[in-house]
Amino acid sequence: MEKNSRTVNSLKSAVTGIGGQLITLILKFVSRTVFIHTIGVEYLGINGLFSSVITILNISELGLQTAIVYSLYKPLATGDEKKISATMNLLRRAYTFIGAAVLLLGAALYPFLPYLMKGTTDLVDVNLVYALYVLNSVFSYWFYAYKSAILQADQKRYVSNIVNNAVAVATVIVQIFVLAVFRSFIGYTVIQLLCSVIQGLIAAAVVDKRYPYLKQNKREKLEKSEIKTILKNLFALSLYKVSAAVLNATDNMIISAKISTVAVGMHSNYVLILSAVTQIVQNMFSAFTASIGNLFAVEAKEKSEFIFRCLNFLNFWVYGFCAICLWNLFNPFIEIMWGKDMLFDDLTVLVIVLNFLTAGLQNAVISYKDACGLFWKGRYRPLASAALNIIISLLLVKPMGVAGVFLGTILSRFLTTWWFDAWLVHRNAFGISPKKYYLRYFASLIRVCLIGAAISFATSPLEVYGVWAVFAVRTVACLIIPNVFFFIRFRKSEEFLYLVSAAKPLLKKIKR
Repeated sequence: MEKNSRTVNSLKSAVTGIGGQLITLILKFVSRTVFIHTIGVEYLGINGLFSSVITILNISELGLQTAIVYSLYKPLATGDEKKISATMNLLRRAYTFIGAAVLLLGAALYPFLPYLMKGTTDLVDVNLVYALYVLNSVFSYWFYAYKSAILQADQKRYVSNIVNNAVAVATVIVQIFVLAVFRSFIGYTVIQLLCSVIQGLIAAAVVDKRYPYLKQNKREKLEKSEIKTILKNLFALSLYKVSAAVLNATDNMIISAKISTVAVGMHSNYVLILSAVTQIVQNMFSAFTASIGNLFAVEAKEKSEFIFRCLNFLNFWVYGFCAICLWNLFNPFIEIMWGKDMLFDDLTVLVIVLNFLTAGLQNAVISYKDACGLFWKGRYRPLASAALNIIISLLLVKPMGVAGVFLGTILSRFLTTWWFDAWLVHRNAFGISPKKYYLRYFASLIRVCLIGAAISFATSPLEVYGVWAVFAVRTVACLIIPNVFFFIRFRKSEEFLYLVSAAKPLLKKIKR
């Protein structure tokens, strides 16, 4: 019964996350089209740059919610309401201070903005826009964002997915209206800020209704030893947080400083698509994280390792399929949507997709690392990742341009994260060697690259018939060829058979 409950909750979280993201994705494409045609690509560059700056500022959070979620698994499983309340109270107090820290860091960074912007515009009050972005981040901490942690730990992520998706859809619709009618980047940004506050308030109301004891136990506190354990994990997580921020945010900052803000705007079109795909896929896999934590706590290592292989197999199929589609459809789609002058060259597109793929193929490892609490043992790896990413990207940006920035990210990942995190999980969570994982990873990478290259090569002659012909044929090819190949190759594997059986309970519920 517990196994079925874990599976159903995970699948419900995945379905609600993916469904909402698909709807939001469609609206964001409409919004981006309106954005480009009303206020221009330079504003996209400003939007992308400030989003990256805010990602850096959010390092202040230091992975606290992840540490808290891990600490909630056991008390939620045993129904210890006072322990749950005390843990959530700690997170509430911490987020109050974190919001203030982001505000102060944002103010401190303000004098350095001119050094991060090359070839930018003076058609908008950049200082005001920057202030709105900082406030948006600050308010996300002050307006009850911490309460979503309990939904995640309690395998009820689908509840927050519904709230987040509803608010996201409303946000994009209102932003489209503001852009179309008022052509105002300031108004566009203000709407984002207001909707973030509304989202936090709604999520808080939902949590208060589902967990009324949280309000009754507002004065509960954790023991010093328990706080010490959380802080220990938090220190390790903070290093991972710094690494993730550097890997994800500094690319745009390097492009803006070394190439141009317009290049950031062009890249933001690719990022819009990548982010949408990544969020959809990560919603699928993050939905399993709480179940993994529960599974790791109550099942044998052999069972946990088998589930890891199943998730890793699903991860390969999904990310591999997405990468093949992105590789072949990126430029045709962007040309249709926003014009030929918004395109990067083929090498840059390939490197961007490889960055997405190599990161995505590690998703199962990262989920297990977080769910099993392996924060402390890998605490120094993120520093090496961050340092190498900056150094290699800066070395390659001049000779290779935008492609060099992302190639630096890929190389730094392979030199650190790729091999180390897999070793950490296999040695500490499963007690086995990661050798087979490494071999499966490269086999998966090679399969995806060969299929993607074959489709690209076979359809290239169609370019003489125009972009619509290329897009249509490649779409059909990308939908059919990878999935048919994966099905024929893996249909009899134990991982595939298990995933099919695990999906049946949710399918039965949907049919009802």
